Amino acid sequence: MKQPTVVQRPLPVVTMETVPGREISTVVGDVVGVVARTRELRPDLRGGNPIDGYVVMLTDSRQDAVARMVDMAVAAGADAVVGLKFDCSEITQSLSEVAAYGTAVTLVPEQDEAAEASADEQGSTTGDSDDQVGGDEDTIRSWPPSSWPSPEPQSAGPDADQR
Repeated sequence: MKQPTVVQRPLPVVTMETVPGREISTVVGDVVGVVARTRELRPDLRGGNPIDGYVVMLTDSRQDAVARMVDMAVAAGADAVVGLKFDCSEITQSLSEVAAYGTAVTLVPEQDEAAEASADEQGSTTGDSDDQVGGDEDTIRSWPPSSWPSPEPQSAGPDADQR
């Protein structure tokens, strides 16, 4: 029977609030991936122990939900997704939903990336005012507004909600 494996993603996806070794520069926004599946065991998983079949089916559903969430983050211009969580619910007696959600962020470029970007900027010419860059993408990438307070962690008392 198929065994669950680690899936390579085009960007880091972590359950933590930060990407280890990297600094978050901006929050792009919340991202979500949802899949709906029948609750019946798929025919290809019916041979052997049914518990093992359900484990494979549930793992596949979660990985598919994460893949859809990553697609949304990539489309929004994110460099990573932090705070990955899952939610599952029954839609009907025979249909269930699996949702993966997190926060899409951009990361401060690493030293090598920053040096390359600087060299590219110096080599390019700035001329025509008709060459406008960005539009909606710049608006998305600059969220939240710079007037918002810094997202520095705040110490919370023992009774504070940690969600």
